[in-house]
Amino acid sequence: PPTCVLQEPELKLRAKLIKFFIRVASELKTLRNWSGFFAIMIGLGSGAITTLKDTWKAVPAKYTTLFSELEELCQPMGNFQRYRVAI
Repeated sequence: PPTCVLQEPELKLRAKLIKFFIRVASELKTLRNWSGFFAIMIGLGSGAITTLKDTWKAVPAKYTTLFSELEELCQPMGNFQRYRVAI
């Protein structure tokens, strides 16, 4: 995701790409495709993407909230306890 998002010069299209990848990550979680899920979440959580503040402001609140919820599964606290419970 980072390369695809970063190569897009238009803010609105970058926001759409982020929204798309959040939806894909959510679907991968539903399908229990954990390697794909983590790949997208790590990409969206990379420094290059998280510093795009104006782009993130253009992403609808529904998707930023969903991203935050999905991000909880990726947290290493408790030896990835939330992830282990999910699987």
